[in-house]
Amino acid sequence: MKIWVSGFNAWGQLDMFDEKAQNQVFPDDLQTFQIFTQSDKLDILWTAITANLIEESGKILVAGCPDELVTILFQKPALCSSMAVAGNDKIVGRCIIDTLLKIYTLIGIAIENGALRTFDSLQNFRSSNGKLIENCQEFTHVVANQTSFTALSSTGDVWTWGDPRYSACLGREILCESSASIPCLVESLRYLPTGPIKKISSGGYMTAALTEGNDLYVWGGHPGQPGILDSLASDPMPINIEGADIIDIAVGFDHILALTLERRLYTIGFGNHGQLGVNSKQQCQWKEVMLFPKKGQHIIKVHAGYKTSFVVTR
Repeated sequence: MKIWVSGFNAWGQLDMFDEKAQNQVFPDDLQTFQIFTQSDKLDILWTAITANLIEESGKILVAGCPDELVTILFQKPALCSSMAVAGNDKIVGRCIIDTLLKIYTLIGIAIENGALRTFDSLQNFRSSNGKLIENCQEFTHVVANQTSFTALSSTGDVWTWGDPRYSACLGREILCESSASIPCLVESLRYLPTGPIKKISSGGYMTAALTEGNDLYVWGGHPGQPGILDSLASDPMPINIEGADIIDIAVGFDHILALTLERRLYTIGFGNHGQLGVNSKQQCQWKEVMLFPKKGQHIIKVHAGYKTSFVVTR
Protein backbone atom coordinates (compact mmCIF):
# COMPACT_ATOMS: atom_id res chain seq x y z
CA MET A 1 0.00 0.00 0.00
CA LYS A 2 1.03 3.60 -0.60
CA ILE A 3 -0.19 6.99 0.56
CA TRP A 4 0.12 9.81 -1.97
CA VAL A 5 -0.09 13.43 -0.81
CA SER A 6 -0.33 16.92 -2.25
CA GLY A 7 -1.00 20.41 -0.94
CA PHE A 8 -0.15 22.67 1.99
CA ASN A 9 3.16 21.70 3.62
CA ALA A 10 4.33 24.69 5.67
CA TRP A 11 5.04 22.54 8.74
CA GLY A 12 6.51 19.61 6.81
CA GLN A 13 3.40 17.56 7.50
CA LEU A 14 3.62 15.96 4.06
CA ASP A 15 7.31 15.00 4.36
CA MET A 16 7.32 12.21 6.92
CA PHE A 17 10.40 10.39 5.66
CA ASP A 18 12.16 13.19 3.79
CA GLU A 19 14.79 14.47 6.25
CA LYS A 20 15.96 17.17 3.86
CA ALA A 21 12.44 18.56 3.51
CA GLN A 22 11.73 18.36 7.24
CA ASN A 23 14.89 20.33 8.01
CA GLN A 24 13.83 23.19 5.74
CA VAL A 25 12.70 26.37 7.51
CA PHE A 26 9.83 26.72 5.05
CA PRO A 27 9.09 23.37 3.37
CA ASP A 28 7.66 23.61 -0.12
CA ASP A 29 4.01 22.87 -0.85
CA LEU A 30 3.42 19.81 -3.03
CA GLN A 31 1.75 20.90 -6.27
CA THR A 32 1.23 17.35 -7.53
CA PHE A 33 0.76 14.00 -5.80
CA GLN A 34 3.93 12.49 -4.32
CA ILE A 35 4.42 9.22 -2.42
CA PHE A 36 4.26 9.95 1.32
CA THR A 37 4.91 6.47 2.68
CA GLN A 38 4.40 2.81 1.80
CA SER A 39 3.83 -0.33 3.84
CA ASP A 40 1.78 -3.53 3.92
CA LYS A 41 -0.88 -1.80 6.04
CA LEU A 42 -1.62 1.94 6.12
CA ASP A 43 -4.36 4.17 7.49
CA ILE A 44 -4.83 7.94 7.78
CA LEU A 45 -5.99 8.52 11.36
CA TRP A 46 -6.13 12.31 11.68
CA THR A 47 -5.27 15.41 9.69
CA ALA A 48 -4.71 18.87 11.17
CA ILE A 49 -3.34 22.15 9.87
CA THR A 50 0.17 21.49 11.18
CA ALA A 51 0.43 17.70 11.52
CA ASN A 52 -0.93 14.34 10.37
CA LEU A 53 -1.27 11.00 12.16
CA ILE A 54 -0.67 7.82 10.16
CA GLU A 55 -0.93 4.18 11.22
CA GLU A 56 1.68 2.05 9.51
CA SER A 57 1.57 -1.69 10.19
CA GLY A 58 0.31 -1.13 13.73
CA LYS A 59 2.69 1.74 14.52
CA ILE A 60 1.41 5.31 14.99
CA LEU A 61 3.50 7.94 13.20
CA VAL A 62 3.24 11.73 13.28
CA ALA A 63 4.40 14.09 10.53
CA GLY A 64 4.74 17.84 10.96
CA CYS A 65 4.39 19.90 14.14
CA PRO A 66 1.70 18.40 16.40
CA ASP A 67 -0.47 20.72 18.47
CA GLU A 68 -2.00 19.80 21.83
CA LEU A 69 -4.89 17.84 20.36
CA VAL A 70 -2.70 15.88 17.94
CA THR A 71 -0.42 15.02 20.87
CA ILE A 72 -3.41 13.61 22.76
CA LEU A 73 -4.51 11.62 19.73
CA PHE A 74 -0.99 10.29 19.20
CA GLN A 75 -1.15 8.87 22.73
CA LYS A 76 -4.71 7.53 22.34
CA PRO A 77 -5.21 6.93 18.59
CA ALA A 78 -8.52 5.10 19.14
CA LEU A 79 -10.07 8.52 19.75
CA CYS A 80 -9.49 9.57 16.13
CA SER A 81 -12.38 7.58 14.72
CA SER A 82 -14.99 8.84 17.17
CA MET A 83 -14.53 12.58 17.47
CA ALA A 84 -14.58 15.74 15.36
CA VAL A 85 -13.31 19.28 15.86
CA ALA A 86 -14.99 22.25 14.19
CA GLY A 87 -13.22 25.41 13.05
CA ASN A 88 -14.71 27.24 16.04
CA ASP A 89 -12.83 24.81 18.36
CA LYS A 90 -15.95 22.99 19.54
CA ILE A 91 -15.44 19.24 19.92
CA VAL A 92 -17.86 16.34 19.65
CA GLY A 93 -16.85 12.86 20.76
CA ARG A 94 -18.35 9.42 21.33
CA CYS A 95 -16.61 8.56 24.57
CA ILE A 96 -16.51 8.38 28.38
CA ILE A 97 -14.04 9.42 31.09
CA ASP A 98 -10.85 7.54 31.75
CA THR A 99 -9.95 8.72 35.26
CA LEU A 100 -6.30 7.83 34.87
CA LEU A 101 -5.69 9.97 31.79
CA LYS A 102 -8.31 12.66 32.49
CA ILE A 103 -9.29 12.65 28.84
CA TYR A 104 -12.07 10.88 27.02
CA THR A 105 -11.38 7.41 25.74
CA LEU A 106 -13.26 4.77 23.80
CA ILE A 107 -14.22 2.44 26.63
CA GLY A 108 -17.40 1.69 28.54
CA ILE A 109 -21.11 2.06 28.02
CA ALA A 110 -21.02 5.26 25.93
CA ILE A 111 -19.42 3.46 23.04
CA GLU A 112 -22.06 0.75 23.26
CA ASN A 113 -25.04 3.05 22.81
CA GLY A 114 -23.36 5.40 20.35
CA ALA A 115 -23.79 8.43 22.61
CA LEU A 116 -22.02 11.68 21.82
CA ARG A 117 -20.78 14.49 24.03
CA THR A 118 -20.06 18.05 23.02
CA PHE A 119 -17.29 20.25 24.42
CA ASP A 120 -16.95 24.00 23.95
CA SER A 121 -13.15 23.90 23.92
CA LEU A 122 -10.12 21.63 24.11
CA GLN A 123 -9.72 22.68 27.75
CA ASN A 124 -13.21 21.40 28.52
CA PHE A 125 -12.40 18.21 26.62
CA ARG A 126 -9.32 17.62 28.75
CA SER A 127 -11.20 18.33 31.98
CA SER A 128 -14.12 16.09 30.99
CA ASN A 129 -16.52 19.04 31.03
CA GLY A 130 -18.83 17.91 28.25
CA LYS A 131 -22.56 17.81 27.63
CA LEU A 132 -24.31 14.61 26.61
CA ILE A 133 -26.26 14.87 23.36
CA GLU A 134 -29.61 13.25 24.07
CA ASN A 135 -32.60 12.00 22.09
CA CYS A 136 -30.59 10.90 19.07
CA GLN A 137 -30.04 7.63 17.27
CA GLU A 138 -26.95 5.50 17.63
CA PHE A 139 -24.17 7.34 15.79
CA THR A 140 -21.43 5.52 13.92
CA HIS A 141 -19.49 8.52 12.59
CA VAL A 142 -19.24 12.26 13.21
CA VAL A 143 -17.48 14.93 11.10
CA ALA A 144 -17.08 18.70 11.32
CA ASN A 145 -16.40 21.73 9.18
CA GLN A 146 -15.77 25.34 10.22
CA THR A 147 -19.17 25.90 11.83
CA SER A 148 -21.19 22.69 12.02
CA PHE A 149 -21.20 19.00 12.89
CA THR A 150 -22.71 16.14 10.91
CA ALA A 151 -23.36 12.69 12.37
CA LEU A 152 -24.28 9.44 10.64
CA SER A 153 -26.50 6.93 12.42
CA SER A 154 -26.38 3.15 12.21
CA THR A 155 -29.51 3.27 10.03
CA GLY A 156 -28.01 5.70 7.51
CA ASP A 157 -29.76 8.83 8.78
CA VAL A 158 -27.87 12.14 8.79
CA TRP A 159 -28.10 14.62 11.68
CA THR A 160 -26.63 18.15 11.72
CA TRP A 161 -26.18 21.00 14.19
CA GLY A 162 -24.02 24.09 14.53
CA ASP A 163 -23.80 27.86 14.14
CA PRO A 164 -27.16 29.31 12.98
CA ARG A 165 -25.37 32.14 11.14
CA TYR A 166 -24.19 29.56 8.60
CA SER A 167 -27.48 27.77 8.10
CA ALA A 168 -26.52 26.43 4.65
CA CYS A 169 -23.99 24.15 6.34
CA LEU A 170 -26.81 22.34 8.14
CA GLY A 171 -28.59 21.11 5.03
CA ARG A 172 -32.01 21.65 6.64
CA GLU A 173 -34.42 24.32 7.76
CA ILE A 174 -33.94 26.00 11.14
CA LEU A 175 -37.29 25.97 12.95
CA CYS A 176 -38.49 26.26 16.53
CA GLU A 177 -38.75 22.49 16.76
CA SER A 178 -35.46 21.91 14.92
CA SER A 179 -33.05 24.61 16.02
CA ALA A 180 -29.48 24.90 14.77
CA SER A 181 -27.94 24.18 18.16
CA ILE A 182 -29.28 20.63 18.57
CA PRO A 183 -28.83 17.58 16.31
CA CYS A 184 -31.76 17.25 13.92
CA LEU A 185 -32.47 14.98 10.99
CA VAL A 186 -31.73 16.06 7.44
CA GLU A 187 -35.04 14.82 6.10
CA SER A 188 -34.11 15.26 2.44
CA LEU A 189 -31.42 12.57 2.80
CA ARG A 190 -33.93 9.92 3.87
CA TYR A 191 -35.54 7.45 1.47
CA LEU A 192 -33.22 8.29 -1.41
CA PRO A 193 -33.51 6.34 -4.69
CA THR A 194 -30.20 4.53 -4.19
CA GLY A 195 -30.53 3.78 -0.50
CA PRO A 196 -29.41 5.23 2.82
CA ILE A 197 -26.23 7.21 3.44
CA LYS A 198 -23.09 5.13 4.05
CA LYS A 199 -20.42 7.84 4.40
CA ILE A 200 -20.15 11.54 5.30
CA SER A 201 -17.27 14.00 4.88
CA SER A 202 -17.03 17.66 5.83
CA GLY A 203 -14.62 20.60 5.60
CA GLY A 204 -14.57 24.35 5.13
CA TYR A 205 -18.24 25.24 4.72
CA MET A 206 -19.35 22.07 2.89
CA THR A 207 -20.52 18.57 3.68
CA ALA A 208 -20.89 15.56 1.39
CA ALA A 209 -22.78 12.29 1.75
CA LEU A 210 -22.57 9.03 -0.20
CA THR A 211 -25.45 6.59 -0.56
CA GLU A 212 -25.26 2.81 -0.51
CA GLY A 213 -25.87 2.96 -4.26
CA ASN A 214 -22.87 5.29 -4.82
CA ASP A 215 -24.73 8.56 -5.39
CA LEU A 216 -23.12 11.78 -4.12
CA TYR A 217 -24.93 14.65 -2.38
CA VAL A 218 -23.31 17.94 -1.31
CA TRP A 219 -24.58 20.98 0.61
CA GLY A 220 -23.22 24.10 2.32
CA GLY A 221 -21.96 27.58 1.57
CA HIS A 222 -20.59 30.74 3.17
CA PRO A 223 -22.69 33.94 2.93
CA GLY A 224 -21.10 36.38 0.51
CA GLN A 225 -18.57 33.90 -0.87
CA PRO A 226 -18.82 31.93 -4.12
CA GLY A 227 -19.33 28.21 -3.72
CA ILE A 228 -16.89 25.61 -5.01
CA LEU A 229 -19.74 23.95 -6.88
CA ASP A 230 -22.24 25.86 -9.01
CA SER A 231 -25.04 23.85 -7.44
CA LEU A 232 -23.87 24.32 -3.83
CA ALA A 233 -26.85 25.29 -1.68
CA SER A 234 -28.42 24.72 1.72
CA ASP A 235 -30.37 21.72 0.42
CA PRO A 236 -28.38 18.55 -0.33
CA MET A 237 -28.00 18.36 -4.10
CA PRO A 238 -27.05 15.30 -6.18
CA ILE A 239 -23.71 15.69 -7.95
CA ASN A 240 -22.98 14.17 -11.35
CA ILE A 241 -19.35 13.40 -12.22
CA GLU A 242 -19.44 12.12 -15.79
CA GLY A 243 -22.26 9.76 -14.86
CA ALA A 244 -19.94 7.68 -12.67
CA ASP A 245 -20.75 5.81 -9.48
CA ILE A 246 -18.84 7.40 -6.57
CA ILE A 247 -17.39 5.02 -3.98
CA ASP A 248 -15.42 7.47 -1.83
CA ILE A 249 -15.49 11.20 -1.14
CA ALA A 250 -13.30 13.62 0.84
CA VAL A 251 -14.05 17.29 1.57
CA GLY A 252 -11.20 19.64 2.46
CA PHE A 253 -11.28 23.29 3.46
CA ASP A 254 -11.87 24.51 -0.08
CA HIS A 255 -11.66 21.45 -2.33
CA ILE A 256 -13.20 18.01 -2.84
CA LEU A 257 -11.82 14.63 -3.95
CA ALA A 258 -14.04 11.93 -5.45
CA LEU A 259 -13.19 8.31 -6.31
CA THR A 260 -15.30 6.47 -8.87
CA LEU A 261 -16.20 2.80 -9.09
CA GLU A 262 -13.66 2.50 -11.93
CA ARG A 263 -10.97 3.81 -9.49
CA ARG A 264 -10.66 7.15 -11.27
CA LEU A 265 -9.80 10.19 -9.14
CA TYR A 266 -11.46 13.59 -9.60
CA THR A 267 -10.90 16.91 -7.82
CA ILE A 268 -12.60 20.30 -7.80
CA GLY A 269 -12.17 23.60 -5.94
CA PHE A 270 -9.18 25.76 -5.08
CA GLY A 271 -5.60 24.59 -5.52
CA ASN A 272 -3.44 27.52 -4.46
CA HIS A 273 -1.33 25.18 -2.30
CA GLY A 274 -1.43 22.18 -4.64
CA GLN A 275 -4.32 20.40 -2.94
CA LEU A 276 -5.99 19.60 -6.28
CA GLY A 277 -2.97 17.52 -7.30
CA VAL A 278 -2.83 19.01 -10.80
CA ASN A 279 -0.83 22.24 -10.31
CA SER A 280 -3.91 24.41 -10.85
CA LYS A 281 -5.01 27.41 -8.78
CA GLN A 282 -8.71 26.75 -9.24
CA GLN A 283 -11.02 24.26 -10.93
CA CYS A 284 -14.67 25.12 -11.45
CA GLN A 285 -15.34 21.72 -13.04
CA TRP A 286 -14.42 18.21 -11.94
CA LYS A 287 -11.07 17.17 -13.39
CA GLU A 288 -9.51 13.73 -13.44
CA VAL A 289 -6.12 13.34 -11.76
CA MET A 290 -3.70 10.69 -13.01
CA LEU A 291 -1.49 9.02 -10.38
CA PHE A 292 0.22 6.24 -12.36
CA PRO A 293 0.59 3.63 -9.59
CA LYS A 294 2.47 0.43 -10.32
CA LYS A 295 0.86 -2.10 -12.63
CA GLY A 296 -1.83 -4.02 -10.79
CA GLN A 297 -2.34 -1.32 -8.15
CA HIS A 298 -5.31 1.01 -7.91
CA ILE A 299 -6.79 3.72 -5.69
CA ILE A 300 -8.83 2.40 -2.76
CA LYS A 301 -9.43 5.49 -0.60
CA VAL A 302 -9.27 9.31 -0.57
CA HIS A 303 -8.89 11.74 2.33
CA ALA A 304 -8.70 15.52 2.63
CA GLY A 305 -7.31 17.85 5.28
CA TYR A 306 -6.82 21.58 5.48
CA LYS A 307 -5.71 22.38 1.91
CA THR A 308 -4.16 18.91 1.68
CA SER A 309 -5.12 15.73 -0.18
CA PHE A 310 -4.37 12.07 0.51
CA VAL A 311 -4.85 9.09 -1.80
CA VAL A 312 -4.31 5.48 -0.76
CA THR A 313 -3.33 2.89 -3.39
CA ARG A 314 -2.94 -0.87 -3.16
